[in-house]
Parts: sequence; structure tokens; C-alpha cells
Amino acid sequence: MHGAFRNVIDFYERLFEIDPLSELACQRLVTLHSNKGMHNAAIKIYKTFRKISRQELDSEFEDLTQSIQERLLQS
Repeated sequence: MHGAFRNVIDFYERLFEIDPLSELACQRLVTLHSNKGMHNAAIKIYKTFRKISRQELDSEFEDLTQSIQERLLQS
């Protein structure tokens, strides 16, 4: 399972690297890291996405991304 988990993380990290405005990649990475107890990594990814999306798009997030962020902060 550890290898499969690492492959999934690697996939979404690569996607996020290629397209830092990919809300899907942000959502998946934050959720995966959070589920593994890696809250600092999840928060860092979320903050990076938030900063880039505000600079580039001057926009807010989908409800799902906001809900993931709220759950992360509660844990």
C-alpha cells in the first residue's frame, strides 16, 4: 500500500507542478496528506494554491476546496 500511496502522491504533485492552478490537484494532495496525518504538508499545499490562484485569477475556491481546508484546520 505504501508504494501505491506514494505513486498517487507523486502523480498529483507532478500535476500540481505542471499546473499550479489545478484545483483538483490541490484538493487531492491536501486530502491525501491530511488523511496520512501530514497536516503541515497539506496546509503548505493549500496556502501555495491559494496564493497563486489569488495572484493569477483573483478568484475564490470551489466549495469543495473550501470545505477540505476547513476540515484540515479543525484536525
